[in-house]
Amino acid sequence: MQANWPKVQANWPKVQAHRRKVQAHRWKVQAHRWKVQAHRRKVQALRLKLQATSQNSNRTSRNRLPQSFHNIPYSEKRNLNTKL
Repeated sequence: MQANWPKVQANWPKVQAHRRKVQAHRWKVQAHRWKVQAHRRKVQALRLKLQATSQNSNRTSRNRLPQSFHNIPYSEKRNLNTKL
């Protein structure tokens, strides 16, 4: 590092600017991770709610919503993102 120091010193504003950009990007990435986690929690809660009332085995209903989903009133589905 010491051998390169004059070069680094000359470019210091650029180094700082780059660090700021990197840090800003890290924040964006982290914010996105938080959003994804929140969404996964929401989806998981919905899955558990459906599982509690579901009669179907997982194997047959993996790609379909279980029948029990249609027994949940629309108002509950609509409010899922606010309640959970």
